[in-house]
Amino acid sequence: MPADASAITPQPPHYGIDFARASSAVPDGVSSYRVLLMWGVVVTLLLFAVSNLGMLTGFARGLPGWWLVPALMVIAVSGWLVVSLGAQFVARVRSLGRGRGPQLANVGEMDVPQVGNVHARLRVIGKPADIARVMAHVSARQRFEPVIVRPGAAASFPKANGGNEVDSATKLAVPWWKRMVLFAMAGLLVWGLKKTGHALNLPRSDFGLLEIAVVGALGIAAAEWLAPTFLRIVPRRLDVMTFVPFGLGRGGKAETTCRQYALERATIVVDIRKGAARVEDALRVRDGSRIEERVVYVRAGSLLWRDLEQEARVWGALLSAALSHVEAPQLPVDRLVE
Repeated sequence: MPADASAITPQPPHYGIDFARASSAVPDGVSSYRVLLMWGVVVTLLLFAVSNLGMLTGFARGLPGWWLVPALMVIAVSGWLVVSLGAQFVARVRSLGRGRGPQLANVGEMDVPQVGNVHARLRVIGKPADIARVMAHVSARQRFEPVIVRPGAAASFPKANGGNEVDSATKLAVPWWKRMVLFAMAGLLVWGLKKTGHALNLPRSDFGLLEIAVVGALGIAAAEWLAPTFLRIVPRRLDVMTFVPFGLGRGGKAETTCRQYALERATIVVDIRKGAARVEDALRVRDGSRIEERVVYVRAGSLLWRDLEQEARVWGALLSAALSHVEAPQLPVDRLVE
C-alpha cells in the first residue's frame, strides 16, 4: 500500500466525522427569536381566521362569546398539526422508497454517544436516523458543482463583546435606521389592514402583543427579502454572500458582501436539531504573528417548515467540501455564477 493511501481513501465508514446527541456549539440566538416572531404571525392569523369563521357561519349563536375562539383555535391547531406531521411522514417514506433516506445500517445507536469528541474538527449533532440522512449525502475528496441555497436567516456572526449573542448578515449589511423604517412600514401595513377590516364590518381583531410580533416578523422578513443572503458551497470553501439593493445599504449604492471561509482547515459543527451549523475558520494575518479566528453560524433551510431531507443535502455538501482535496473553481464575488 502506498504511503499516501490515506489521502485518497476515506476513513470508513464515517470519514472521521464525530457524532454526538447534544452540543452547545450553536447558540439559541441564531434562530430562536425569529422562530418566536414567525409563530406570532401564525397564531395571530389562526385567531383572526377562527374568529371570522365563527361569525360567518353563525356557529356562535346561543353560545358565550368567550368560548368560541379558544375552542375553534384548538380544533384548527390540532388539525394543522395532524396534517403537518402526516406530510412529514409521507415525505420521509417517499425518500426511503427512492433510496435517498437514512442508511441506518451505517449509523447505529452505539455510534452516537451523548457528547462525543468535542475537539474533533468535523462533528454532526442529532439523532442517529438524522445523522445517517446527512451522511448519505457526504462524498469525500471529490469535485462537485457549486451548491447555492438561500435559507431563512442564512448566516449570523458572534458579536464583538462575546457571549452567545449574534448579529445576522442582514443586520450587518443594513443600517439600523433603515431597518427601523422597514418596521415602521410593517406597522403601517398592519394598521391599514385593521382599518380596512373595520370598514368592511369584519370582527375586530385586537390581539395586543401578537400584533407586535406580526410587525416584527414582517420587518425582519422584508429586510431579509430585500437584502438576501446566499450560501455558496464549493470544494474546500464556503461563501456567504449578501446582496443589498440600491438605497438600502450603508453606502447608499447597491452592494455585495462575500465572506469566504476555508473549509479544509475549518472546525465545523452541524447541529441538526437546531437546523444550523457553526463554522470556525482560523486565518493567519499577513504578518504571521497571531491567529485570528472567524466564526459564522449558517442555516440550511426554513425556520418553520423544515425539510430534513433538503437540509441533509446542504449539510452533506458542506461536509463534503470540508473533506475535499480538489481546488475550488474560480467564481465571481459579486454574483453567484458566471
